[in-house]
Amino acid sequence: MRTREERNAALLEVPEHLRELTKRHCLNAWHHPARTQRKEAQPSHE
Repeated sequence: MRTREERNAALLEVPEHLRELTKRHCLNAWHHPARTQRKEAQPSHE
């Protein structure tokens, strides 16, 4: 999901009692250092 709006819309589809857990999981994955390292290691398409 590319935009924050898409992510928020998807989060609303999660059952309410699991939303905070799901949100925290997604934020942890998004901010995890390995994510940036993978991104930097990918070859540029330019």
